[in-house]
Amino acid sequence: MVRTYIRDFFHLIYPHVCLGCGNHLFEKDELICFVCERNLPYTNENVFQNSLTPKLQALSNIDGVYAMCYYNPGGLLQELLKELKYKKQHQLGAHLGRLLGLQLKEQQLQHIDEIVPVPLHPQKMRKRGYNQARKIAEGVGQVLNLPVNDRLVLRTVNTKTQTKRTKLNRFENVENIFSLQDDDEIGGKRFLVVDDVITTGATILSCADQLIHHGAESVVLASIAKADVLG
Repeated sequence: MVRTYIRDFFHLIYPHVCLGCGNHLFEKDELICFVCERNLPYTNENVFQNSLTPKLQALSNIDGVYAMCYYNPGGLLQELLKELKYKKQHQLGAHLGRLLGLQLKEQQLQHIDEIVPVPLHPQKMRKRGYNQARKIAEGVGQVLNLPVNDRLVLRTVNTKTQTKRTKLNRFENVENIFSLQDDDEIGGKRFLVVDDVITTGATILSCADQLIHHGAESVVLASIAKADVLG
């Protein structure tokens, strides 16, 4: 009873509302209401490998590429990802990660040893306070019962935003921006590399390249959303 009063008082000060539509959340809802969660633009098949660049498709060590949703500019998912990245709603990352994890579980992936979130550069990490890919990876790991290793790959170059770049420029912008902290941990392992959005795959592929070139047996790529880019 006391716990209920405390919860209700807390919600009076900090309204328990959906981050998608702003409507009141029911007690069983978590950050997003049932309606918004149901209306996310799910890819259904998850696999979108045929729509990616030939460079990404050509790597035999890439064991699969998955996205939970389509990224529609101005849509619900874009707003949720803004809440996650820029408005300190880091709990939303784990929630979206759990949704992604449930869909990945249905894919019956081959054995995975570790989840690697695409890292932020230290300057962006200090500014934001957390890595949204790490939060998503935590949610995926909870569902798949896998450890998250965010110390293995480091981002050594603080690149400018990819938003207005063409496909070719995106790959040029992220070449050699990652390094490994300890390549002894990689040989023969299978990794799941996670990010919030995959567009051409340039950034997540650059991260995966480090693992593949240092002995990873295979890498699976996964994201909350798949976006398109012109050019």
